[in-house]
Amino acid sequence: MTSLHIKDEASPPRHKTWAEINLSALRHNYRLLSDYIAAKSPDCRMICVVKADAYGHGADACVRTLYSCGARHFAVSCIDEALDVCSALSELRTDSFSLLILGYTLPQDVDKLIKYEITQTVYSYEYAKALSENLVRLAQKGKITKDERLKIHIKLDTGMNRLGFSASKKTKEKTLDKICKTASLPHIQAEGIFTHFACSDQPENPMTEEQFGSYEGFVHALADRGVRFEQHHVCNSAAALAFPSLHLDFVRVGLLLYGLMPTDLIKNPGVIPVMTFKTTVSHIHDLHKGDTVSYGAIFTAERNIRVATLSAGYADGYIRAFAKGGGVLIDGHFAPIVGRICMDQCVADVTGINVSVGDTAIIFDNQAINTERLAKVAETINYELVCLVGKRVPRIIIDKKDTF
Repeated sequence: MTSLHIKDEASPPRHKTWAEINLSALRHNYRLLSDYIAAKSPDCRMICVVKADAYGHGADACVRTLYSCGARHFAVSCIDEALDVCSALSELRTDSFSLLILGYTLPQDVDKLIKYEITQTVYSYEYAKALSENLVRLAQKGKITKDERLKIHIKLDTGMNRLGFSASKKTKEKTLDKICKTASLPHIQAEGIFTHFACSDQPENPMTEEQFGSYEGFVHALADRGVRFEQHHVCNSAAALAFPSLHLDFVRVGLLLYGLMPTDLIKNPGVIPVMTFKTTVSHIHDLHKGDTVSYGAIFTAERNIRVATLSAGYADGYIRAFAKGGGVLIDGHFAPIVGRICMDQCVADVTGINVSVGDTAIIFDNQAINTERLAKVAETINYELVCLVGKRVPRIIIDKKDTF
């Protein structure tokens, strides 16, 4: 993926298809969310989730920008992403940050976790034991000292049923035993404990409170057994806004940082989209009544219309599902897609729109209006759309003076 850095310029370099990443918007979002969380929960800190290349925005620039704003806690999905974050921050010559891997790391990669002081999520005793055994072997070979510990965060499965120590009442005692055994493993430091909500984007759904009740019950039961944790967190982006009473020590904020809302059921506190996804009009021609468009000839013009060929297709992240009612913005007007979307191109109806070859068509706009429209058309979420923007699409970094 190409990334170009532009500062204080009226317009970025042109490509056939590109994504503009507005770092001023990212700074605005971080500061706004930090102030919101501080006002609701003064002792709570924000973990910035920068997995999946910062949700497709480019982790390198986003991580360094967030750090410059005061962010000191980050989370990713895997070891490769973690090393990328470490690399980005090494350029700032700092080691004053924490980094949590939320997903699976191969036990044989535990040396990297130790070397870069990365915190690993642990969700079963068996997995923790495998990590510990590899650490013991490293100590025996003299590659780590006998006092070195891998920091871990215990993940409780309170209802997501994806990863985590089971918080089911039926297995409570067994789970408590396993977590206690995990916390006592050689070279393991159980620093934190967390869970993940399944329905926090539905504020009226009682499941969130039920999950928290289960989490809280286990934390208290573990404390009774002498196992206590320094760090507790349960809230994702949606819960951070909808359930401020559950903020605890940390909240894990991802999508909100990039200016997109996790649901329209929660009021936008003022975040601004960081990514604007654009393409170019490469050709304009007339279709006559009865003419068809693209593969399969599934679209037939019912009248004479004018169409524009656009230089974006599903390989760029403009997926085929967008053809079912989606479109682009040209000269401030919505231009619907006609026919099937191809790998590198698609066609839009521009009848009545002032458009020329070389003009810009906006796919994701800086108000997120078309972004949300496309998500609904594709029957998916805005998270997926920004992550789908292809690697061949250059990320143009716009770093102007903060104006928000």
